[in-house]
Amino acid sequence: MTTRLLIRIDEHWPRDPATQWVLLDAANTVVQQGHSGPTHWPAADVCEGVLAGAQSTWLEVLLPASPRRERPRLLSYALEEHLVGDPDTQHLTVTHSHPEDKLNRTGVITVARARMTQVLAQFAQIGRPLRRLCSALETVPTADGRWVLAVEANCVLLRPGLEPAIALDVPTQDATLAALSSTLPIALSRRRASTALPTALQLRIADTCATPDTGATASLPLRIEPGPAWHWWEHVDATSNLLHGEFASRQGRDAQWQRFRAPATIVAISAAALFAVNLTHVLGQRQALAELEARSVRLFEQALPGTPAVAPAAQLGRALDRARRQAGQLGTDDLLALLHGHLAATGVTPLAVSYEAGALSLALPPQTELTGLLTRLSLHGINAQARDGSLLLSAAPQP
Repeated sequence: MTTRLLIRIDEHWPRDPATQWVLLDAANTVVQQGHSGPTHWPAADVCEGVLAGAQSTWLEVLLPASPRRERPRLLSYALEEHLVGDPDTQHLTVTHSHPEDKLNRTGVITVARARMTQVLAQFAQIGRPLRRLCSALETVPTADGRWVLAVEANCVLLRPGLEPAIALDVPTQDATLAALSSTLPIALSRRRASTALPTALQLRIADTCATPDTGATASLPLRIEPGPAWHWWEHVDATSNLLHGEFASRQGRDAQWQRFRAPATIVAISAAALFAVNLTHVLGQRQALAELEARSVRLFEQALPGTPAVAPAAQLGRALDRARRQAGQLGTDDLLALLHGHLAATGVTPLAVSYEAGALSLALPPQTELTGLLTRLSLHGINAQARDGSLLLSAAPQP
């Protein structure tokens, strides 16, 4: 059975090591919960954290359509007017993105890099490396037509409809009402024009907090409506994981590898089988080629006994031509050889060409001086005879 230990990390941790935690089983059922320091946390297979309070900020910005690699740069530019400090000091996590008027309305959670480094280093030091870390702002669910207010100790989380949640640090109940009295009108005025006014403010209170006085809440601009009890761990699985990029969790990568291990193994086995089949096929072809080469050598030795095989194909071709000529047949290159020799010796382009019985007959232009042509052809090893204004060429007999 896989168990998960969820740790609620407030802004005072680890200076104040005692914090809320809950142990869940594989079915997400609460096995145990408490409030203590790390030495008293129960054993679990994995450990996950929830950044509570105002340690993170959830914003929405409008970005132009762009490749994914350009998103960090565009986010930094868009967040400059929303953040007090330099965006480069913040760790950014995109939560959602959808088109709006040729732009993309993009949600992003920002957490100080220094705080991320401190939290992760502390959990690693106590032997509880985090597999996952999320913001408490994303744990507040939406309610149809109503805004949601989650009340925790020293903190309230306001979820104005589908827009990002807001964290308010409030040390007392009176401070909670004062913060809501100033925050709600601002949130109502800044809501998107396409968003309808909420019908009520649904109040979800943690078991450790007192219920606000009904008379004191009457001055708020929204009607208060009681909702289910607030449990900070209930909606953790619907949140975005802050551990990515430079803060990526080793346990998260191992878990991803576990999910892909079986498919990767199947792919590896298939690739190995395909390689073996291809290798067998190649070896078979090499064997067949070797047999063909051996057969060619045997045929060459039978056709030309005692002749070294330098260029077997050319040698066999010449032997075949000789055999054909001895049998009164034409060689494969008789016509071309005679025609090439004529053009090389005389340079005169024939008007007509005919080839028969090893003799090439060329019809030459009128007024061609045949005597000089016969001399030049004989120097090229061609037997030439003049006949009725034409030349009859044949190979000169070998001495």
